[in-house]
Parts: sequence; structure tokens; C-alpha cells
Amino acid sequence: RDFINTASEGKSSAGYLDAPKLWFVHHSIVDPAKFQNRMGEFVGIAASSENGDDLKTKFAASFGVPLGTYACASLFTEGADAACMWSSGEDVSIEDFQKYVDSFTTSACKNTVYAVDTGMSCNVMGLSEDLFLTEQIAWAKAAVATPTEEALAKKKAHLIECGLPEAQAAISVATDLPGGFKETTPSSCFYTHVIKPDGNVDEALKWFAEYTKAAKNSKGHSLVSHTYNPETREIIAIDIISGPNAMDNHIGNCFPAYAKMIGSGVEMKECVAIVPADEVEWWTNSLKVWGASRFIVKTDHVNDVSLNATIATPTEEALAKKKAHLIECGLPEAQAAISVATDL
Repeated sequence: RDFINTASEGKSSAGYLDAPKLWFVHHSIVDPAKFQNRMGEFVGIAASSENGDDLKTKFAASFGVPLGTYACASLFTEGADAACMWSSGEDVSIEDFQKYVDSFTTSACKNTVYAVDTGMSCNVMGLSEDLFLTEQIAWAKAAVATPTEEALAKKKAHLIECGLPEAQAAISVATDLPGGFKETTPSSCFYTHVIKPDGNVDEALKWFAEYTKAAKNSKGHSLVSHTYNPETREIIAIDIISGPNAMDNHIGNCFPAYAKMIGSGVEMKECVAIVPADEVEWWTNSLKVWGASRFIVKTDHVNDVSLNATIATPTEEALAKKKAHLIECGLPEAQAAISVATDL
């Protein structure tokens, strides 16, 4: 098992579990509708994932479960019961894990957690998280792959009803089809809204949360990082979106909640996007319609620099020289030492 795990690092393989702790969870589903909604959110995240590591990262960010804690088997019945096997690091207590799984399922389930005695149990360490993740992604992609014509027509009608122009509704809905979506170079978008003095804060934040969920479930989104600053009543967002199709998909998924958020007394203040040179005009036309008072779309001026260049292990002499140069430039010695250490 150790050999397979070592060989499988960074690859999509059948590496066995190497986490030291296992958990068995019984889910008693008390609110089927809420459970289905939560599973729908998960399906969206899994379907947008390229591999197991991508899914685990998105799962951790979306549901408050730390990286390194994930399921490795799931069992569903025809009734109101389900069960899962999870693995985690040694430092995760049963109280911690209970908190994580309750956060994931919300109030849709009553969760009973059991710590598994791996010494007394048989074959549990033969479970494969890699295969489980691969199967989850394939299952989720199949579930969302081809919506029916009726579902697309219903979604388009709802978008128009919410106030989206018919032409944009048609474009956005088309990206839900397998042949209607293609990723291009990622663009970085920073944008803020403010809740006006007469705005309804509770309503605005409720719809902001729904907007965020919809963004996380949209295609081609490698980062969706949103927050609210109560001191300034600002809604702050940073998204990394892989091309025009991904933005159109975002609009199709997010506009209903966005319209409700704006209707709660919210207005856009700024929108700054850094995009590929050949997409500046497209992004400018797409983003300017949202009415930001500060609006900037510029091309990435360093996009010719490789972010994944292979760097050889630096020598002690090179590290010492770099540290001395950092100090000479005004960086405190303690921080210089910490920064140089990350080159190793």
C-alpha cells in the first residue's frame, strides 16, 4: 500500500487510504428537500472539478471541511437513511469531525459519528479515495451533462422573468449544453457592491449567499472568494473565471439571486478585471452593463511568464545571497529568513 500511495502522488490512480483515522457516519435524513438541495450544490461542485485534488479543494472551501478530511465510500438506501466512510488526519477529534459533517449536511440530517477501530476492522484500509473521487466526478458530470429541452426552456423563461434580456438568457442557457461551453485563459475579476443606507441588510446578505452558491456551481470558475464588511456595508468578491463561456454560464446561474440582492437596496461600486489581450473587448462589453462607478478592464501584462517553471534546488550560497539582498532592500531579517526558506 505504501508503494502504491507513493507512486500515485499527483496522479489519478487507485492509491489506497493513507490517512490515519477512519470515521463511519450514519445520516438520518430529516428534511429530504433540504438534503436534495445540498446534494445539488455538491453535484455542481463535483461536476466542475477536473480531478480528485480539485474536488477536495473546492469541497473544503465550500463546506467548511479542512483539506485532508474526505469521504472514501457512500451508501444510500431507498429510505431516509444513508451512511458514509470518511478518513482524516490524526489531529481530528470526534468532536471536530461531528462539527465538519454537521456543517456539510446542515439541518437536513441527524448525523451519528463513530470512530472506526482500524485494528479490529477488515479491508477498510483497502478503500481507495482516488477511485471514490473519480467515480463521484463522473457521476456528477453525467447528472448535469445534458439538460432536457424542457429544463433549458424553463430556465431561460425564469431568467427573462427576473429581468435578464432575452438575448443574454439564450446565450447563458446554451452554455449548459456539453457542446456550448469551452474554457479559455482565466480572467481575474475583483468587484464590490455596497448596501445603501435604506437597504435591507438581512435580505441583501441572504441573496448574496445564494449568489455565491450559484457562482461556485458555475462552470469554469477556479476561484470564488466572497465576503461582507459590515463596517462599510461592502460586499466584496474576487472570482477567477475561465473565459466568455464561463462568464455567460455565471450569469445564467447567478442572475436570479443577483437581481434579488440588487432589489434589496444594493448597488455595484467597482469592477476591475485583468483579462487576456484577445478578450478585452468582450469582457468590457459584458461587464460594463452592471453599472460599476469605477470600471477597469485591462490585459495581463505579464501573461508571458510561466507560473509553473521548474526551479532547481538553490545552493546555500544562493540562499544566503538572496537573504542578504532582501535585508539590504529593507525587509526585516526575520521575514527574509522565512521567505528564503520557502525556496527549498
